[in-house]
Amino acid sequence: MKTVNNIRKITKAMKMVATSKMKADLQRLSNGKNFGVNGVDMMFTSDKYMKDRAPNAPTDAEELIVALTSDKGMCGSINSGVIRNVRDYVLRNGRQKKTIFSIGDKGTVGMQRPMPDLLKIGISDVSTPYNYPTVMALAEHIKQAAESVDKITVFYNEYVSAIATNIRHLDMMPR
Repeated sequence: MKTVNNIRKITKAMKMVATSKMKADLQRLSNGKNFGVNGVDMMFTSDKYMKDRAPNAPTDAEELIVALTSDKGMCGSINSGVIRNVRDYVLRNGRQKKTIFSIGDKGTVGMQRPMPDLLKIGISDVSTPYNYPTVMALAEHIKQAAESVDKITVFYNEYVSAIATNIRHLDMMPR
């Protein structure tokens, strides 16, 4: 009985620590949730100069697919949702002229088996929370990988609540 009570106390303490961490993460996420929302879309729809500058992508465009997943953890549905959406996107649009750039170990591992010929670059062990220098380094890697492509498609999770996310994709110009 004493051992069971000790385990119960340890479990209760672990729950309190997890709750505290979750509360801090939700507060941090809430503070930055609407920063830059729809900024890229608004730039291309409201700025006449950017509209005129945007090239029309050819029908058989070379495409870089960037999948954002995590490196570790208990995020099975979040990571598998991104992997599933990338896989479905490739099935719908064909495999030719596509390259996958995966950020996060779970995405790299999840796409190695079904799409080994498309997965060219995988970056893992990215420290979180992301800061400006880290994001700029990742952007530079994506820019270098997109030297010869006509289109970049980014797949990511949009936060809804602690138990729900929406998988989104964003089409971008490489230059």
